Amino acid sequence: MESATTVLVTEEAEDDQSTLRAAVMRAWWRLEGSPLIAVLAVLLCVLPMIAYVLVDLPHLSNAVLSLGFVAAGLVIARYFPQHRLIVAILSASASLRYMTWRVTDSLGGETWADAIMGLLLFSAEAYAVVVLLTGYFQTAVFRRRMPIPLDPSDPELPHVDIFIPTYNEPLDVVGPTVLGALGMEYANKSVYVLDDKRRDYIRDFCDKVGATYIKRPNNNHAKAGNINAALPRAHGDLIAIFDADHVPVKTFLTHTVGFFLADERMALVQTPHHFYNPDPVQRNLLLDGLVPPEQHLFYHGVQVGNDFWNSAFFCGSCAVLRRTAVEEVGGIAVETVTEDAHTALKMHARGWKSAFLPIPLAAGLATESFAAHVGQRIRWARGMAQIFMLDNPLLKRGLNLAQRLNYFSASWHFFHGVPRLVFLVAPAMFLIFGIHPLYADVREVLLYALPHLVLAGIGTGLTNRNVRHSFWPEVYEVAIAPYSALVTTVALFAPRQGTFNVTAKGTSFETWSFEWRAVRPHLVMTALAFIGMALIPYRLGEAGVDVATVWVAVVWNVYNIVMLGTVLLSALERPQRRAHYRMPRQIGARLQSSSGASLEGETSDISMGGACVVLSESGQPPVSVVLALAHEDRWIELPASVREVREDRIVHLQFDEMSADEMKSLSAVLFSDDQTWMHDRFTYDSPLRSALAVLTAPLVMLTNGRWGRMLLTGEQTAPLVPELKDADGRVNPLSFRPPEQGLRWLLSPALMLVVGLLLAVGWAPALSTFQLYLPTQLVSGVSYLDRATEMGQLYIELTEQTRRIERLWKRGEPVPEDWSRRLFDLRASYGLERTDTIDELIIAQTLLDDVIFDLQLLARDIRSGDAEVVPLRLQQINKNLDQIAVELGL
Repeated sequence: MESATTVLVTEEAEDDQSTLRAAVMRAWWRLEGSPLIAVLAVLLCVLPMIAYVLVDLPHLSNAVLSLGFVAAGLVIARYFPQHRLIVAILSASASLRYMTWRVTDSLGGETWADAIMGLLLFSAEAYAVVVLLTGYFQTAVFRRRMPIPLDPSDPELPHVDIFIPTYNEPLDVVGPTVLGALGMEYANKSVYVLDDKRRDYIRDFCDKVGATYIKRPNNNHAKAGNINAALPRAHGDLIAIFDADHVPVKTFLTHTVGFFLADERMALVQTPHHFYNPDPVQRNLLLDGLVPPEQHLFYHGVQVGNDFWNSAFFCGSCAVLRRTAVEEVGGIAVETVTEDAHTALKMHARGWKSAFLPIPLAAGLATESFAAHVGQRIRWARGMAQIFMLDNPLLKRGLNLAQRLNYFSASWHFFHGVPRLVFLVAPAMFLIFGIHPLYADVREVLLYALPHLVLAGIGTGLTNRNVRHSFWPEVYEVAIAPYSALVTTVALFAPRQGTFNVTAKGTSFETWSFEWRAVRPHLVMTALAFIGMALIPYRLGEAGVDVATVWVAVVWNVYNIVMLGTVLLSALERPQRRAHYRMPRQIGARLQSSSGASLEGETSDISMGGACVVLSESGQPPVSVVLALAHEDRWIELPASVREVREDRIVHLQFDEMSADEMKSLSAVLFSDDQTWMHDRFTYDSPLRSALAVLTAPLVMLTNGRWGRMLLTGEQTAPLVPELKDADGRVNPLSFRPPEQGLRWLLSPALMLVVGLLLAVGWAPALSTFQLYLPTQLVSGVSYLDRATEMGQLYIELTEQTRRIERLWKRGEPVPEDWSRRLFDLRASYGLERTDTIDELIIAQTLLDDVIFDLQLLARDIRSGDAEVVPLRLQQINKNLDQIAVELGL
């Protein structure tokens, strides 16, 4: 009895603890999502941000503050990711501090070539910082909407006209989209196929399945003109637009139309573009499912941020528009080749609203060749540059400040071509021609650049979560940089030039091929980079060269070689013989012969062209069979031919000619389920893991993807559409990932804080070690006491060096080969070459410079064996050191 009572009391205590834990968790969720907490956190960052950016701090103080900023960023990123806005502010502070230093201390050059290259590099860095800051504005805060439910059979719902513009896409591509549109669960709709190629077989197909076929006599204004020509021939309240390859799920309209009923000023509801096949970089490097596709960053990072500011863009497909809004702005924009974003810009300027629903409700084909990928991005770059020049969002009337910044960011991003080329060639120009792009000590550059780069990596990784992996966006940018540089530069001077190019879909490759025409500029830049590597010994052997500068250029050049090499590997097209991409699907299947015999199994992959069935038991089906697929409590029967049987169980099938009803049924199996595209998962970004994946890209190809899977799997993953909920069962839009368990992630930040504290209190061993690698002094803008202290530290260092070389001489031991370089580094580190010093310390600075010069001569005398001169030289050095001690009051 006592035992039972004890158990009961224990269970009650556990229930009380569970209730208390739930209450604490509920309070925590509400607290961490409170706008007040966010505002207070931001205010706490303002003072150190101002000091960090605007106050001309000594190098040592700057290093201590930088260590604190990086440590804070690491802790927040790991344990409090919902406060990503603080990390964005810390990162912005480091970037602005770096650019302030660049303006005040690093511009110039000894030659015209140095000055020009330096100005180009500074401009490229300024561009990158602007992109970083506007990116934070777009992604640090966001809105994650949920569908507004409605009854699709309600006759009072607005009529929706579904437009499917097409030009040269084959029927195999257009057909599933038309069938998917016809199969949507929404009674009050009409489906229109807008054929700009005027093909009879497309018209016959539309008649066969029940869609309306529309053609026009010309192709003026490409896709925009095609849609505008169809507008008078349809009269729905809303217009849904799908590209020819984007197949909608059955609930697309029931998930999107509700927003228009809830707000009469809603002009646009955009959903993500989702692709069921890998893009060329993923396909050729065997990274499908391992690295997030390039466009996930835009649709699952940027667009949810744009939606927070009522500036979600129209993306040309997978969207619903209000007819009156489109007509008010004169139809789909025709002035630029990015008619979608330009149309949204006009509607926002007229006061219309937009919404972004971050749920994949349609899926299409990504570009299937490297050349097609480059061509598509060139069109986007040209179009956004045209918007920037012809209808600049910063100057357009009717937009609020946030909308101006978001549209500016969208157009400004595509000007990355020229800056990216500068980053690619700058180190090679130094190694080959000796052109210095930075007029500063390289260690001083690193003192300001490293916090900027590290915090930018932490900030972008945190805001982009699992939809972007570090370094891979750079690969995509490098791939199109030469071409985007050309088209955006042309757009600056001739913004109306350029035509709409249709992206090829349904491409296949019979054999391996190399798209060398698309990477000719990359081959040239790769050759330059390798020439620079070959000249490293020559550059190191130059008189007076700063060895640290050479090695920084070498590391930078190696990084560029890796990026360029990855792009070249991406242009090596793998064979792709199937016209239809096989989607991995496990569907119950049955192979039925004309005799009535059947074999049970399950599909492993399937497409509109065929399927692979894994039989439950070994069997040999006949050549012609009927494939029955389990779908929604019924069996769908499709005619098929057996192409190959492997291991007596794996059957490869090709579908025979199908009726309209059979094609609709197969399309429904593949595309109609609204949960079909919700389950993609990717690991959270890890810069180290991503860097290793880029470095090992050749190895990945040789091992058929094994290295990629080893590097990029096994970590925590998350779905594209988060379903994290708070204690009340509500979706928490601020959550990214659960806090990491344990304290191991605190080791690095703790070490940084300890080092910063030791430097701040002036602990001699820490200062001495730190000064070997970074210049911790700043000549201008410091007090007499600070500068005198710095000179005292140099006096101690030179005294130790003098005692060392004297011991070596007396023992008959050789002077170290790097003796002169060490002295040069000390001189540069303490700023002795600069003329802007404090008047009271001029004599001490001159004597310190003399001691360094005499120590170099002393090393030469010892090597030459001049026994009479060495004691005299040592006597002069010690005399100068004594005078320095007097001048500094030591």
